Amino acid sequence: MDRSRLLALVASALVVAALVAQGARAQRLLGANRRLHAAEVTSLRAAQLGARRGPLLEANLAVLRDAQRMDPAEVAIPLARGSVLYLLGRLEPAIAAYREALRLEPRPEIYLNLGRALRAHGEVAEGEREMARAARLDPLLAAELGR
Repeated sequence: MDRSRLLALVASALVVAALVAQGARAQRLLGANRRLHAAEVTSLRAAQLGARRGPLLEANLAVLRDAQRMDPAEVAIPLARGSVLYLLGRLEPAIAAYREALRLEPRPEIYLNLGRALRAHGEVAEGEREMARAARLDPLLAAELGR
């Protein structure tokens, strides 16, 4: 086999390997997205249940852990985890989850949720600062907050 054919064969093999790897990554990200969506739907349902929501929310935490293993860069996953923890009354882990989400991608709604969690935790001044930041970043949130 001449050198140019060998190089073409090697290049083709590398392209196929890259496509296979990309396909596996896409499957993993899709799986994470499906888990995130399922957790969000379940959380909305759980919020309507009041005192009986604990088991559903606990199950969501496991689903969100799986999703985060599949896609550690998706900001919506720690944001959703923070909201589930907040609904469960676990404020310190909720605050940590919101801060993790902010490290991935600062968004106004994350500052808002962080502010609410901090206030509920008794850190009122810091919570107000984070909520004010959310209002500055998103005028629609400012209107919602009455600022």
